[in-house]
Amino acid sequence: MSLLLYLYVVMSLVVSVAAVFHGIGAGLCAILTSTIALIAGGGWKAMLFWGDMTQKIGGTLAAVLLAAFAYWLSRGFSAGLFSYRFTGAEWGAIGFVLAFLWVRGGIARRVLR
Repeated sequence: MSLLLYLYVVMSLVVSVAAVFHGIGAGLCAILTSTIALIAGGGWKAMLFWGDMTQKIGGTLAAVLLAAFAYWLSRGFSAGLFSYRFTGAEWGAIGFVLAFLWVRGGIARRVLR
């Protein structure tokens, strides 16, 4: 796992724990938004670059649906890190982009067998 993905996962856990102090729902929204955004971004890249035509179409559709669900969940929290304030949608988008950029082919090939 790349350093940026690792940092995002750790910071997402910190954000989720902090959000729990504002309510269990906010904490669940934070961890689910982060997780689903990572799955959508990484899965979409895997399908686009290493999948066959059916997987490319299905993977794109699945990524869009997962990203929409993560966006819907992201309305339930906001993240404040190092004097920066992120909306839940921004935090999820960061995870999506990081996962899309840094997913490795070896992981994708194992999943797509």
